Amino acid sequence: MLSPHIFLWSVAENVFSEAKRIVSFSKEPFPYEEYYKLIATGLGCLETLLCYDKLEVNIEIKTRFRMAEVIFYETEDIQKAEWILSKGVILAQRKNEDIETKFAMQHLQIRIVARKSLKTAQVLLKSCIEEAEERQMVDWIYIFLFLQFDILSYAVNQDSERMGRLSTLMKIICIAENRNDNLVCIVARLFETYLRIETEEYQMAKKCLNYVSAIQTKISNISFLNMIKMMFNIFLNLIQGYGKEAIHELRDLHHELDAFAEETNCLYQDTLNLPLSQNGLNMKIYWFNAQQLFIYGHILSGMCYLPDYSSSKAEVFFNEGLEMLRYDFAYDQFLTNGLRTNKDLDWFEITRQMCLIYYCFALMLRSKFNKAFECIEILEKYSSSFTVITRALFMLLKGTYAQFTGQLDTALKAYESIPVFLHAISLVGSLNSVLIFQGNQLQDKKRVYEILHNIEPLCQSSSFTQLKFAWNLISGSAGKDVLYSKNSLSYVVSASEKHTNTQFRVMALIALCYYFIVHSESEQAEKMLVSAYLLSKNAENDIWAFMSGNLLQELMKKKNKNIKAEKQFQLNLKHKERILDIFNNTNAISINCSL
Repeated sequence: MLSPHIFLWSVAENVFSEAKRIVSFSKEPFPYEEYYKLIATGLGCLETLLCYDKLEVNIEIKTRFRMAEVIFYETEDIQKAEWILSKGVILAQRKNEDIETKFAMQHLQIRIVARKSLKTAQVLLKSCIEEAEERQMVDWIYIFLFLQFDILSYAVNQDSERMGRLSTLMKIICIAENRNDNLVCIVARLFETYLRIETEEYQMAKKCLNYVSAIQTKISNISFLNMIKMMFNIFLNLIQGYGKEAIHELRDLHHELDAFAEETNCLYQDTLNLPLSQNGLNMKIYWFNAQQLFIYGHILSGMCYLPDYSSSKAEVFFNEGLEMLRYDFAYDQFLTNGLRTNKDLDWFEITRQMCLIYYCFALMLRSKFNKAFECIEILEKYSSSFTVITRALFMLLKGTYAQFTGQLDTALKAYESIPVFLHAISLVGSLNSVLIFQGNQLQDKKRVYEILHNIEPLCQSSSFTQLKFAWNLISGSAGKDVLYSKNSLSYVVSASEKHTNTQFRVMALIALCYYFIVHSESEQAEKMLVSAYLLSKNAENDIWAFMSGNLLQELMKKKNKNIKAEKQFQLNLKHKERILDIFNNTNAISINCSL
């Protein structure tokens, strides 16, 4: 006769599997009602088992463990999960035979307690680490240390816990290196890379990736981790302004992603199983799932091509990323064998918002202002859920749209609303403000020099190389000293080619041409203007095409190249018509600084 516990365990797991199945194959929004009915049914089976009078201790321990696990991850009824698990932990401690099960239950207990009190969780965790060290159970030392890193990541004030997180990773790395546990070491180094990037320690992040590269040659079949490493490396190259290097590695990343996509069920991979011992104990790392990798791959691709506005690739990649984010696949992708569901889908909304913001910038660079405004209206609906960074980027986006479409007062108001402590975004807003004060409509030379003087130290010391280029470009075009301006702009032209930033290149070429024309270096000026015009025309950017084309037409007249001048004049008329169409059909931008 089948034992009651085997029967009820089996029924419960089948019901949980069915819950997972309906989510996996649902094309509609998340089926909450049906899903939670099945979860409740499975839990009911396990609860029935606990009502048996003569239930063996081992069976009760395992039943309580499974119940608490499902309740915590699937219903987030923390109080009930803690109540059910606490008795199981007490029983396991009394029995003190199956240390693995006891540690597993304490691991879950710490996660539950951390939701209520981080300090209490850390005390429990410290005790578990000490016991694992006394028993020399290295696999559980790893598990508890990774848990320590994880719960510190959820601290209210992450800055104060940063050293604790870093110290925990260093301890893991030290143990792993001494034992030649290369896979553990790689995972810890990648977490360290993430932490270094988060705190803008980009050189240290690069060193971490170099360590990973040195170790990974000793291990096979880690394509998942290799893709994460490549994404970090591409991001760091972008930050440091190495556009060509980023695009080169991007091609390798797409090759890896394509190969990964061909794997069976790759889209349903959301964990990395980290083997820790010969007896089959694995640790599941929940970090990037497969769908997230593909989405981040597209967003990174868009960011790589964004500075090169002569190409439409940025627009295409961001749009494809948005298409992938259009479906609420996330619920399925966070379901695992343990039915762990990530109810906190902040990453999903934040990623969609960020992708949409960058998509808008890509559209505006190619003069697609109506489409960009439609996206801005969509983003406006999300504004109540914006993070501080997302809100700042959104204000930068609205300011840029307003500036492009002649709403200069609105643009200035948007830039002024960006918090100063968000240095990079705030500095871009300040540089854009300088461009406004350089123009004819709100010209204020004193304000130009004042802003440039105030932000120079921050721009020049910034980790974002593109900010240094931008400052040199704008200060060069506004410079009082001719030689200084010429040198600054020449530097930007040279650097923009190296870093594949065609937008900076066009702006620098146009500004530089004024100095060559003044000093009668017309041949050099003509070459520069032709280059600037063709880049802008290919980018479908009518504003810069008109500006460079207009200068080119005037230069042709001065050189008595009347046929070329007339031809350029006709081209300029078409650009002018499209620019007037943009301004005549401009959508008014409103700025609500209390957002």
